[in-house]
Amino acid sequence: MLTKADFLAQVALNIDNYPTAAALYRANDPRLTVLLEGMAIQLAMLSQQLDLALAEPFDKVRDSTVLAAAAMRGIVRKATPGRVRLAVQNSNLVPVTLEAGRVVLDSDSNPYIVTVPATLPAATEPGGVLSPSTGFIDADQYYAQNFTHTATATADFYAIALPDPDDGTTLYTLTVTDNDDNPYGYRNNYINALPGDKIYTVEFDDVGVAYIRFGVDGVAGVQVQAGDPFKIYTTRTVGKLDLKANSPFALASLATSESGVNLALVELSLNQVLYSGDNPASMATLRTLCKYPAIYDDSAVFLGEFEFLVRKKYPDLAFLAVWNEAIEEAARGGSLDNINTLFVACYDSTETLLSQADPASPVQPDEVLSPTARQIAIKELILAADDSYKVKLYTPVTSKIVITVTARVSTAHNTDVVAAKITQAILTAFGQAAGNHAGKPVQRLIYALLKDKAPETNAGNAFLGVEVAELVGAFRPELWRFASTDSVTVTVTQSNVFAGGWGA
Repeated sequence: MLTKADFLAQVALNIDNYPTAAALYRANDPRLTVLLEGMAIQLAMLSQQLDLALAEPFDKVRDSTVLAAAAMRGIVRKATPGRVRLAVQNSNLVPVTLEAGRVVLDSDSNPYIVTVPATLPAATEPGGVLSPSTGFIDADQYYAQNFTHTATATADFYAIALPDPDDGTTLYTLTVTDNDDNPYGYRNNYINALPGDKIYTVEFDDVGVAYIRFGVDGVAGVQVQAGDPFKIYTTRTVGKLDLKANSPFALASLATSESGVNLALVELSLNQVLYSGDNPASMATLRTLCKYPAIYDDSAVFLGEFEFLVRKKYPDLAFLAVWNEAIEEAARGGSLDNINTLFVACYDSTETLLSQADPASPVQPDEVLSPTARQIAIKELILAADDSYKVKLYTPVTSKIVITVTARVSTAHNTDVVAAKITQAILTAFGQAAGNHAGKPVQRLIYALLKDKAPETNAGNAFLGVEVAELVGAFRPELWRFASTDSVTVTVTQSNVFAGGWGA
């Protein structure tokens, strides 16, 4: 890739061909230099794009390519709302009912819908001192966005683009009806859809716009005619919640039909987060999902990758491993209990982790007997796809990758800056947030990474050495390997790294 400096260097070499411009150039006349630097920047950006384009057939580099591949695979970037339990204090001297469907707001003005209502007793005044009554309500974080649409044309596979409110929320649910409130059924990629069925499917394009797509006569579903009216009901959510303990909440409306009630005297605060919710698939997750074959379906007939199924449903999992009886018995020997069994180890935020601090002393495998809500949901997801399997849950085992980097750079570079750059590059690529690196050629990948991220180690006779401690002990499928700040050691020294030659 050619840089801005490369283009400006060529300008300096050829400027004497234009004597008038050369004089202005050597005087650093801003009327000329700003134009030359602007063109050099544009050409450098174009050079970068050309390099990326050459790499695209082999590695999905651009975000737009990843989004396009995800759209082709039918990966819907939806979020799941969180659920909270709120503590409520009633300072009214009469009972107060907070009914289901009422909207409450958190400190960031995100709306929540009350799902488990409560009736709070009246406050009391023993000895003339007000004593509020207390209770609890549950609420889900989402809000409704509804609109109508009239078809503008008669078309095969007619599509309706969903408006984006541009408020940082993501699509959660969607329902479509005709003008008489008769519902259309949802189908995934028109599966089990006969001609004449009132169905629709949902898809995303390469820029993240969601579409409702209908069918075509004689093939699948019904064909939309110009003028057909539709009612579209959607819910949207911010996804994963990040709330502090005892965060204040407020009622969105103080209107009430209860006599003598002043809702301004009702105080709400966070009691606990029952379920933190899920964000839509990140770009890093989409890159992983797009490595799987494009021809894929969630039904048991086509399932060859149960890990894909789980990651597609729960893209925010920090760690996930799904393996079969053959891999289990290669790791821990044969057992009749392993027949026709799938094994799962996962970590979100509430699951237990085992630490294998000493690779020479591996910890014992731990089958989960009291699964978390997320582990139960993953088990049910697999069984819904193919209930001929048994599912066993295991606790993930973490093991830090010990990495030692030794570098020698020119005296023109600050060793602390180079060491920090190397450390950050390794932690970004191989840290805990970057997934599991148990089966990766980490040493070879680090050499390639630092060649790009730390160019100071490439000049002349500069030296770069990378040592990655080998994993000791038997292979275990639930192992989660990653680098951390205390497992990465970087030593950078200075010397004259330029090779001897004429003029040196």
